Amino acid sequence: AFRRIGFGVAALVAYRYLIPVIGFAPATALFIVALSRFLENASWARSLVFAVATAAASYYLLQVILKIQMPVPVIRLGG
Repeated sequence: AFRRIGFGVAALVAYRYLIPVIGFAPATALFIVALSRFLENASWARSLVFAVATAAASYYLLQVILKIQMPVPVIRLGG
């Protein structure tokens, strides 16, 4: 149990520091993949689909609907 808690805390800390580097959506997708794959033992395919869907929905809700500004990433992916 402590190992799972430790992994969850480490993933959360990594997520916090990845957001300003690679951006909100990619960091969210990596965070969700890590949690679903290693804590829930979901398949890679299921983890990736869930992560992309969660990141896209979160991005749309926070930036498009609520107009919350996220930090500009240091590394811009795709443009």
